[in-house]
Formats: sequence, C-alpha cells, structure tokens
Amino acid sequence: MAVSMTLPGLLAAQVSLVGPRSGFVFDEIRGEVRPVIGEPGGAYLGRAVALEIAPKQMEIRNGGAIAIAIAEADGAPSAWRVTGLADGAPELLPLGPATRVELDPAGRMALLFTEETVRLVTGLEKEPVPGPEVALASLPGVLSPAQGAVAFQHEPGCAIAAARSENATALVMLCADAPGEPRVARWLEGVDIARMIYLEAQGGLWMADRTAARVLRVHGAPDSGELETMAEGVSQAAGIQAVSRDEVAVAQEDGWLAIVSIRERGVTGYLELPALPDRLDYLVPGRILVCTRLRRDPVLVIDLGQDRASFFIPMPGGAR
Repeated sequence: MAVSMTLPGLLAAQVSLVGPRSGFVFDEIRGEVRPVIGEPGGAYLGRAVALEIAPKQMEIRNGGAIAIAIAEADGAPSAWRVTGLADGAPELLPLGPATRVELDPAGRMALLFTEETVRLVTGLEKEPVPGPEVALASLPGVLSPAQGAVAFQHEPGCAIAAARSENATALVMLCADAPGEPRVARWLEGVDIARMIYLEAQGGLWMADRTAARVLRVHGAPDSGELETMAEGVSQAAGIQAVSRDEVAVAQEDGWLAIVSIRERGVTGYLELPALPDRLDYLVPGRILVCTRLRRDPVLVIDLGQDRASFFIPMPGGAR
C-alpha cells in the first residue's frame, strides 16, 4: 500500500516531540548546534549552544548525550567528543586529527578520517580509546566518499566500511581487538554501496546497492552470513534506518521514503517527502527521524509515534 502526504498536509500534521527538549540538530551553514523544542504541531529550534570550537561537521546521537565535532585546531582539522549538550554545559575532549567522522548510531564508536588515513575510536560513551591510524592506500579499494557507507557492529565491536574497487566492493572491518589491522570480511561482485547500516534486530547488515537499484542484507555475521535481496527498484538511497522490528526505511534522493518489509521482501509503501533528504538519522532514538539536515531550510522530520506523520522545523529568521 502506498502512502503519500502533500505539502499542506505535512505542514498541518499535529504531532508532538517528547518533552520540552527532544534533541539537537547541527546547522552546517552557520556552524551552530540548536536544540529542538517540541510542542504539539509547533516544534521549533532554540538558541544555539555556545561551544569553544566552530564545528564544520557534527554528528549527534542519543538526543544530544554524545556528539563528535570536526573543527579547526592550531590550523588543522581535528575531532572532538562533545558531551553535556542537554545540560547546557558542553564538555569537549580532543580525539586527534580528522577531516570527517562517521559516528555509530549508538554513540559508542566512530571512524575518524583524514585525507590519507582512517582510525577507529571506541569507548566514546566512557573513556575514548583511539586506535592506530590505517593508511587508506593500504585498503583494497576506495572508501566511498558518501556519508553513511559505514556501519557499526557492537559485538564484537567493529566498524564496517565499503571499499570500492572497479566492479566489486570489499566490506572492510576494523575491530576493537585489532584496530590497526583491517580485514576484508567479503567481496561483493557487481555491487556499489551507497549507504549501509548494521541493524541487529532486523537481521544484520543492510546495504543500498546503486548499481542494481536494490536493497541487500547480509543476514548474520558480515563475513559469513547469507547475502539476500530485500527489495528492488530502490535507487539513489540517501539513508537507511529501521522504523520497526519488521520494517526498514530507505530515504531516496528523488524525494520518496520507501518502506521495506522484512517478511515480504519488498517495498510495501512510500511516504512522499516534499524536500530531498540528505540522510536518515534519529533525533529521538526509536521515534523521531530526521530526513534532512540544515543545509536546506526547513528540516523535515517524521514522527514514528504519530502514524508516521511528518512536519517541518523552520529555522529562526526564515528560510535561507
């Protein structure tokens, strides 16, 4: 069954966020972090949080409990762990050189990239443990420049990155027990991964293959699980995220959110998005999905607790 909502319907949707402050979003244009203040049908962005750094990239998890920011330090880009956003007194901990970060949805691990290296950092929720730098040139392919072509498996504590090589993609794993020794979990012939995520409750590693416009799943362990086609006709994926135990959503760059059924192995519904999605992340874990970031105004949000109604969060001062 296909479901679509027009722009007026989206603007009029009566939904609510959880509590007076439900999470934080990063404004890439202004380099600011702003809290999302929620009231039924009238969510808005609060005053920017004061930080000691000027972030160029920021990934925020668990409603603001933990974040990783990329900012200049002594003339070079570096990564910082940020905690305490929700308390209004953020604390920063330097993690070392980085030009880009991929952060675990649970906020426990991250991959820090420079132009030439990648490094696994674990223990972010407690005491960060940075691993050694791994030369990108030593990997069996080119890591996708697209945000989201990385997944995290909590047990045994590994990051999985897609390394593209001509007509195949290698799933490269960096694990906490040997963070400086990447290994190839498997080769995927004829596959070019646009986005992927590890969803334990939904059976394993989910991937959007741009070559064949399909959604794949490695059921079980990434190195030995069965490779399955979960849906076809899903192209230009901008993000993947679980929306229930039996469903996974794939945000498409053409403005549609495809709902993939695990039981039926196919797309069973669509939500029409009036703005092109950049990514698909949680604002409130398990409930509020953010489909666009603040590069474009406004921010589109889907409330999974209110019949998947959607609404906009405008920027202070109007659209830019």
